[in-house]
Formats: sequence, structure tokens, C-alpha cells
Amino acid sequence: MGVAFPEKREAIRMSADTNLQLHLPDLQAAGDTAMPYQAKAVRAWLSELPMADHERAAGALIQGIASVNRQRLTLTDRLSYLGYVDETAGTLLASLRQRIRHHLLPLSPHGDQIARLIRGLHRELALGYKRVLMDNAEAGLFGHLSKRASALALHGAMAYLGELVLDYFQTYQPPQTGIWRDLHQLYRYAEQHGLLGSRLTELHTPYGKESNLQRLYLRLLLLTLASPYRLRPGELDWVNEALARWVGLCEVRPPPSHETGIGTLVIDLESDEPTDQSLENSEITPARHRIVTTIDLLPVLRQELTTFHELGTLPKTSDGGTLSADIYRRLTQAWGTSPQRSFSRSERAHSLDITIGFTSLCRLIAAGRGVETSAQPLDVVPDDRPRATGEYVIEPKSQDVWSLVYTSSGTSPDQDELPLETHRCGTINESAGGFCLVTHKESQLRARVGELVGIRDESARGEWEIGVIRWMRDSESEHMEFGVQMIAPCARVIRIGSGESDTGRIAGESALILPAVRAVMQPISLITALSGYPVGTSLSVESPAGDVTLHLSRMLESTGSFSHYQCSPDEGLVALLGECG
Repeated sequence: MGVAFPEKREAIRMSADTNLQLHLPDLQAAGDTAMPYQAKAVRAWLSELPMADHERAAGALIQGIASVNRQRLTLTDRLSYLGYVDETAGTLLASLRQRIRHHLLPLSPHGDQIARLIRGLHRELALGYKRVLMDNAEAGLFGHLSKRASALALHGAMAYLGELVLDYFQTYQPPQTGIWRDLHQLYRYAEQHGLLGSRLTELHTPYGKESNLQRLYLRLLLLTLASPYRLRPGELDWVNEALARWVGLCEVRPPPSHETGIGTLVIDLESDEPTDQSLENSEITPARHRIVTTIDLLPVLRQELTTFHELGTLPKTSDGGTLSADIYRRLTQAWGTSPQRSFSRSERAHSLDITIGFTSLCRLIAAGRGVETSAQPLDVVPDDRPRATGEYVIEPKSQDVWSLVYTSSGTSPDQDELPLETHRCGTINESAGGFCLVTHKESQLRARVGELVGIRDESARGEWEIGVIRWMRDSESEHMEFGVQMIAPCARVIRIGSGESDTGRIAGESALILPAVRAVMQPISLITALSGYPVGTSLSVESPAGDVTLHLSRMLESTGSFSHYQCSPDEGLVALLGECG
């Protein structure tokens, strides 16, 4: 496209009358190339956007909104202009977000450009509404805008800033400096003028459908506190949607005279952080701070988890996985108490070999032990044929053989003919529980939260340790950081088939058996690909001494790429682990 969208920080502008402080760019004199803002001209300009090419159209729309944001306009002209472009922006944003939805990270250069377009649209729309509010504040109390128009401007500014925060979370990047300071300022402004409960549904953006400003603010706060960099993309979507019904159980209010405790979070309205839990009670003041109470939400989380356990199932997520029961514990901890690290970390800089994906890990472990792996046979399918539910195909260029994309026409390669892909990563620190790793964005490594990985010290060349990517962070530098929780010191590849319960799976499928880990009270367990088997299934395990029956007694975890089960111990199973046990 040839268009750059720098994500620089705007200067803070303050209204003396209301002490409203917002990040805004400087106004510029309108030149001959200034974009139109009158109704008829704007509609004509929008009709000429290349809507057949959403990326080009988004780039042009960003430039148009940015130009108008930096012109001097009347309050009504600026607010009307934003209303004209809002629907077109909503159409483009929905399309662009779908194009990078659940992509592996780091994004490709093209994917990164799409992400920048999305952030650019959200940023300029938020700037437009912030400009309306600042001009209105400088004109006096509510200036020339009605109370409803002021509420609409507040809603637009907070909703599009919220979408911008979500954009960063979905690509595992830290939000731009100044976003939370602006959100706190907008909340205080709405509070001062009695607009928190205003009901508006006029914006063409998901957060713009939130029923009032109080709920929108709470939803963003709680999503930010839910450790979004530790959530799989599907889990992030699920938490974001669930908050739409949960925020009604929470409240933002001035600090009480009594001490805060479980279920209370402190907001510093003059900071650039969502909450500040480092303050002593004596430092919390009604003028500067607010308290979020979540005490009524915590028992609801526990009740929902109990209900899911009674039903014997957990919700599916948008990335094809199953919601982890552990997410309720993590949300309760994030919204109710301050988390503590389970293991101390030590700084250690060295290199590790890593492989991404269940199938790749199976093949590497098997190759090192001379074990034959097997997988469900696949047919070649044309690119334009709809994929049936549960159907996967081989993608030769993927880090994981099992891929949710179509192959090009031709003959599917045999699984064992594919290269054994490993990558070299650096470590930032490590603990008994896992590693913080770093890789260059230009490397071929692509992954997502919830992916199964194998890790091996490059110097030791010993066993492949088994881990799961728990969080990712795309920094502004050329590096991607990600955290790996280790779940087993080694594993063995076995071949399984359905036993007493007919699951419809093909016998001879590869699986990983993991030894018991006493430190975390984890018994012998089994990892299978994809959605796995129902709990209660009995499987036959092939071994030189004869088949061993394995009973799946509990689902430990299920993501979009693997399922992890607790299974009944068996002497034959321990024998299969050998020295790994």
C-alpha cells in the first residue's frame, strides 16, 4: 500500500475549566488538500472509496479522518462528520479483523500491515471524539452540545479506545502509552457530568453496543486485569464476551473509609495503568482514586464452574479449543486477590532448541528413539472445497503437520517425509516452572498461546522436555517474547486405538505418554492431537509385550491443538515409559 501509520504519542492537552486532560495532536491550518467534512461532500467521498479492496479503502479512510481531526471545525460539524464515517469504518474493521483472526504469531508482514490498519482506524476515530469533548470543555460547561450529544462523544471516545486496547491484546502487544490515562480522564469527566448511566447504541463497533459508559469502563478494566497475554485467542474472545454479562455484578465508586481487601481493586485516575494495587490505604483519596468492587462476581465464577463440572462439559472457544476449567481460577485470582509467583525466577541467558506443535514433537521424539509414528490418512482436497467438521489437512510449510488450512493441489506428502523443524530461541529467565523465551520476528517460528512445544538444551542434546506456551508478547523491537510452562521432563510416543468405547477414531494413532510429576502432584498422563477423546474412554496401547488398556479418567486441558488427560496407572504403562518414568 505504501502508506505508513506511525503510532506516536500525542501531546497532552488540558482544559482549564474542567481539568480534562487528553492526548491530542496539534491543529493545522486547512490547506488545498484538506478533506471534506460537510454532509454532501463526505457522502460523495465515502461512495468513491475502493470498497472492493478493504485494505486500500481502510488506508484512505484513515488518512481522511486524520486530516479532519487536525482541522478546526465547529462542534456540530465534527460530531456529524464522525457519524458519517462510523458505519463505513465498522464495515472495514469487521472484515480486516477477520483476516488476522487467530493467526500464528509473530504476524507476517502483510498481517502486521492489516493490524496497523485496524489500530489506525480505531485510533483516529477515538481522536475525533476526544477532540469533540476537548473543544466542548473549553467552550464552557457542555459548551454548545446537548447532554445527549456530549454522552455520544464520550461513548465514541471510550468505545474506540477500548477497541484499540483489544487490538493490542489480540496481537499480544502492550497498549500504546497514554491510552489508560485518557480512559480514566474520560470516566472522571462522565462522572462529573452525570453521564455514566447514559444508554447509547449508535456506534458501529462491538464496544459501542455496550449499554452505558460505566459498564464499558468496567469491561475494559476487568479484561486488562485478566492477563490477556496468557489467554489463547479463543479464550480472550470468550472472556471479553462473558464480561458483557458479568460487569453488572461489579461497581466503581469513591474509596470507602474502611480498608480494602478481597474483591476490591484501586484505580488511580491520574495514572496510565488500569489499577494500582501498590497503594497503602492512607494514600487513597476520593479526589484521585476509585474502587472497583468485584465481591459479587467471585461467587458467580465459582458457581459457573460448578455447573460446568456437573454437566461434564466446558464451553467451546472460537479457536476450536475447549475452555480450560483453570481459567475460572485465574480470573478469580486476577479480580479478587493479588497473584503470587509459584517459583522464583533466575536470570539466565543461553539458547534452547524448540519445536512447535503436537505432530512435530511426536516425530522428533520418535526419530530419536527409532519409533514409527502414525497418523490418520489424509486425502488431497481442492482449495475451494468446504472442509467438513473436524477435518484437517497436511500443510507442508506449517510448523505443525496438522494444520487448519488447505493444501495446494497435488499429492499430499507422506508425514515422515516432512522435515523435522526445530528453532533456536534465547532465554530471558527461567524457573522450576518454565522459561521466558525470546526469538527474532524474522525467524520462521510461528506459534500461539496454548500450543504444545518441545524444548531441549542445545548443548545437552538429551530428552525433549514438554511444555505449553502460556503467554506471548510482541514488543516494539524486532523480538517476540513468550512464556512456556513445563509440564513434563520427557515423553514417549505410543500408538493407541479405541478400546471398549467406540470413538470412531482410527487405530494406530500416535499419542504422547507423560510420566508422573510429583512436584505438582500430576499422575501419569496422555496427550492426543486435536479434540481428543471423551473422558471415560478406554484405549488400547500397542506394546512389545502385548496391548495395554488405558482408561482416560479426567481432562486436564484441551486447546485448539492438543488434549491432555489424566489416565489410570498401569504397570504396563509404566514399563512403556522406561527410563522416562
